[in-house]
Amino acid sequence: MTHEEKSDYCKWLIINEIKEELVCQDELLSRVTFEVKPSLGISLHRQRQALYKLGREGAFFIKPDACPGMVEEQVFRYWATINQPKFDELYKSYKHKAAKIEKKRIPKLPINPVIVPNGTKWDAITIKFIDGHTIKITGKNVNETRNYKEMGFEDRKSLLPNIQWEMLGQLAENNGEISWEKPHLGKKTNLRKIAQDFSNDFDDANNEAQNRGFGIIKVPDQNKARKKQLSKTLKKAIIQMDGNQIEGDPFFSYKQVKAYKTRFTLISDK
Repeated sequence: MTHEEKSDYCKWLIINEIKEELVCQDELLSRVTFEVKPSLGISLHRQRQALYKLGREGAFFIKPDACPGMVEEQVFRYWATINQPKFDELYKSYKHKAAKIEKKRIPKLPINPVIVPNGTKWDAITIKFIDGHTIKITGKNVNETRNYKEMGFEDRKSLLPNIQWEMLGQLAENNGEISWEKPHLGKKTNLRKIAQDFSNDFDDANNEAQNRGFGIIKVPDQNKARKKQLSKTLKKAIIQMDGNQIEGDPFFSYKQVKAYKTRFTLISDK
């Protein structure tokens, strides 16, 4: 982290601690006690610097506790009078900055690509799920096993399979195809949502309202972006011997087949 990022992250830890104190002591009060102590994992000096900087930015007015003898060694207690509007503004700002910093701090594991012969087409590849975390990739002179991490499908926060891996599994359960007309029926999927429409139309001839009955309203297809990212990751995870990507897209054109359909053979473990 840069010096500025370290400072911002420390301020986030402090302002978040004070936020929690507000909730614990009484969220309706504007004055709380706050202790600077080693438990935050940052030096006391840096914590006190962050505290005073937040005070100068207008989040609160602070002053040391008048009874330092009551505080254990290596702990500094302060009274903080909260400037609620500014405090809330800075809380949101530093929460956002901390999230970006944490994302950078989590190392992204390198993809362990499957190497296929030069000139291989996507329709010559078979991907079979062994279990929820592992797949086998086969083709001409290819028989490799990879888990979701090695294929680049790890969520950087939870370290679990990400949404693209989940979509790959859903595709496998539907023989490599998902569409609006043929949605996945698994428990976890949410590929198509419907809504009832019982509104009325007005019949001019009879001068009365007519109920239209049940209707279906389709929501925007959220899987378009997921499929796009899934394609990008697959093209990095399965490459030719010369280091180039396999020519073409792993999926057929949606306009042509009216579905998200894989060019490669995809087999479920179920």
